[in-house]
Amino acid sequence: MSDDLRARLEAHAGRLLDLWARKGWDEVRGGWHERLGPDRAPVPVDFRRVMVAGRMMFLFSAGRPFGEPGRDRALARRTLEFARDRLRDPVHGGWWFKVDLDGRPADRTKDLYGHAFAIFGLSAAALAWGDAEARDLALETFEVVERRLRLAEGWYAAAAREDWTVDDRRLLQNPHMHLLEAYLALFEATGEARVRAAARGLVDLFEARLLDPATGVLREFFDEQGRPDPEVGDVVEPGHHFEWFWLLHRHAEVTGDRQGLAHADAMFHRARRDGLDPAHGGVYDQVSARDGQVLKATKRCWPLTECVKAHAVMLRRTGAQGDLEALRAQGRLLLDVYLRPDGGSVEHVDRALRPFDATTPASTGYHVLLALLEALRALPG
Repeated sequence: MSDDLRARLEAHAGRLLDLWARKGWDEVRGGWHERLGPDRAPVPVDFRRVMVAGRMMFLFSAGRPFGEPGRDRALARRTLEFARDRLRDPVHGGWWFKVDLDGRPADRTKDLYGHAFAIFGLSAAALAWGDAEARDLALETFEVVERRLRLAEGWYAAAAREDWTVDDRRLLQNPHMHLLEAYLALFEATGEARVRAAARGLVDLFEARLLDPATGVLREFFDEQGRPDPEVGDVVEPGHHFEWFWLLHRHAEVTGDRQGLAHADAMFHRARRDGLDPAHGGVYDQVSARDGQVLKATKRCWPLTECVKAHAVMLRRTGAQGDLEALRAQGRLLLDVYLRPDGGSVEHVDRALRPFDATTPASTGYHVLLALLEALRALPG
C-alpha cells in the first residue's frame, strides 16, 4: 500500500509542475497568475506579489526531480528576472509587497513575510540550478532584512514603509517562522556562518516568546512588549504547530544545532490533540489556546500539508508502525480531498471536507510540493 501511495505522490508532483508550467505564467504581461479557476483559466487579479514569485522560484527549483529540467530552469530564471526588474525597489532596497500588472508599485510596503519568500525562492534557485545572481540577491535581501527590520526587542518588524520606517513593533509569529525557513534555505545554498547565526536567533526567539513549553501552545499574535495580544492572543493555528515541528527538525538537520527540539514534541502532540478532527479528518484552521475549542472549523489545504510534513519527520525519527500508518492516512487524505488529477488543488473545505473554493492559488503549490517531498523521503520503498 505504501508503494501505491508513493506512486500517487510522485505522479501528483509531476502534474503540479506541469499545470503551472502550462497555465500559470502570464505570457502577455509577465509574472505568475495569482490563482487558477476550476477550468484552470486565470482568475483575474490586478497585481503580482513578491511572495508568489519566491514560492514559484522554489516550485521550479526544488521540484527538479519531478519536472523537465530545461523547462523548469528557464521558468525559475524567468521568475527571478521578473522579480528583479518589477518588484525590487531600486531606491531604498528590498522588495515591494506587490506591483500592478504593468509593473508599477501597487503596495510599497516592505513586508517581512514577502522578503522571507524572496530569500527562500532565490536560495532554492541558487541551490538547484547554481544560479549565481540568485545567490547574490538572496544574500543582499538577507542583509537588508537584518539591517532594516531587526528590532532591539529581539524580533523583527512585520512590515515597514517604503523607506524602511517602522511604525508597528508588535511581534507576529508567522513571518518569523517563514524567515527561519528562508534562512535555512540560504544557509544550505551558501554555508555562510552569519546566516546560520541568524537562524539560531530565530529558534531562540521561538523558545523565549512564541511557544509556551508547559502547554505546547504556539501563539500567533503579541503586543509591542512580546506579550500575547489581549484581543486575539488566544487564537492559535494547529497547522503552524505542525509546521514549526518540521522546521525545528530541519534546523537541526541543516545546521547540526538541536536547539529547540526539546519543546517540539509538546507542540506536535498539542496540534494532534486539538487540531485534528476525529470525526471527518483534516486539520482545523483555528482553535483556542485556552481549552482547545474549535474557533474556525473550516480546513484549508496548507494545514494538512504541514501535518503530512510533521508526520514524515516523526516516522523518520521513530520508524514505528504507528507513525507509518499515521503518515499514510494523512497522505491519502491530502490526495483524496484536496489534490486534483490535473495537478491542481482545492483551497478550502468545510468541517465535513466538502469543498467551497475550487480555485487553485499559486501560493499553495509550495506547500503541496514540500509535503510530497517530505512524505516520499519518509515512506519505505
